[in-house]
Amino acid sequence: MLASLILLLLGWVFVPFYLRSGVTTMPEFLERRYSPAALVPGRHLGGGLCADEDLGHHAAGGIVFGALMGPDFWVGALVVVVATGIYTGWAACARCSSPTRCSCSCC
Repeated sequence: MLASLILLLLGWVFVPFYLRSGVTTMPEFLERRYSPAALVPGRHLGGGLCADEDLGHHAAGGIVFGALMGPDFWVGALVVVVATGIYTGWAACARCSSPTRCSCSCC
């Protein structure tokens, strides 16, 4: 209950401030408030945390795949990684509306 009230209070305080300044994301606000160089540490930290999270998901997928289908952990993890790569590539190419605007090489 208290967390809901604090969230509403923060929204009433900060949303008008961000609307007045014309920014829509926190990185955009930091870039305007400080400098583009202020975003570099956050990008490196975010990239490292994203890679760490992806490794954890693939490891968990390998464990589940191995438990359900029978192969060992490494085969299951490799299947999950390959399936994720295929799906990601397909989704990136599927969202291209025309080959002239597409930046990937598969279209």
